[in-house]
Amino acid sequence: MADEMGFDMDFCNKTENTGRHIPVSIFGSCVSRDALEFDYAKNFDLKTYTARQSVVSAVSPKVDIDENDICLGSKFKKQAICHDFRKDTFELFKNDGSKYLIIDLIDERFGLLMYDNSFITYSAELQESGYIKNPAFISKNIIRFFGKQLFYIGRTNGNKYLDNFCQKISEIYSNDRIFLHKAMMCEKYIDRNGTANEFPPNYTQFIVRTNRILEYMYGYFENAFSGCNVIDIMDGVCAVQNHKWGLMPMHYQDGYYEKMVSELLKAILSR
Repeated sequence: MADEMGFDMDFCNKTENTGRHIPVSIFGSCVSRDALEFDYAKNFDLKTYTARQSVVSAVSPKVDIDENDICLGSKFKKQAICHDFRKDTFELFKNDGSKYLIIDLIDERFGLLMYDNSFITYSAELQESGYIKNPAFISKNIIRFFGKQLFYIGRTNGNKYLDNFCQKISEIYSNDRIFLHKAMMCEKYIDRNGTANEFPPNYTQFIVRTNRILEYMYGYFENAFSGCNVIDIMDGVCAVQNHKWGLMPMHYQDGYYEKMVSELLKAILSR
């Protein structure tokens, strides 16, 4: 049986426990973390979930921070900010026992700051904390030049940061154990009445601009991690108003997460 998006719900719902407790880690966002909630048979063992962190920030110099100085009630939010400042993601992956890594780039939607001679992700959590009083933003752009796309962080060729990230990841995981989850921002959403709607025009501009950056970075990583596993199932997907985290362009229909986790499991079991 397939749902309205053509996803194989029977496979998702009837998958048996493999008994493997497959150890995985995530560099990404809720689009990957939420998918594991649809692992009904509990085949996956999540080791490290690195969220609210951009690729450029991850490879930047570490910045001292005291978690007690972050005025947030949520432990998860505090830790996400601290990991982004401390730049310890690769050490976590190296030592957490994970065998597979899922990468999605949805958190590239956040801006970049220059702080204490390092790049920091201006995540919603960092904004909420008020930790940085006078943010110094650094632009992140895709520029078309003589038919080619160029990626810039400020005035610097952004590919050098992508190369650095790929090198660090490849020192920990072989390419065939990397899953590139090509999640994107949706321009349409399904409201509580089941009606499809477009996001407001000013927000759609942000979505289109973000997706342009995501497309470039996903393509770059797919080439850099030659032979990696690619999960690209965005066709026909909409955001939903009744998502547990609220309406956002990257909060999808349940069927998407069902499909994503089934693709992940099938790829691993076929090895």
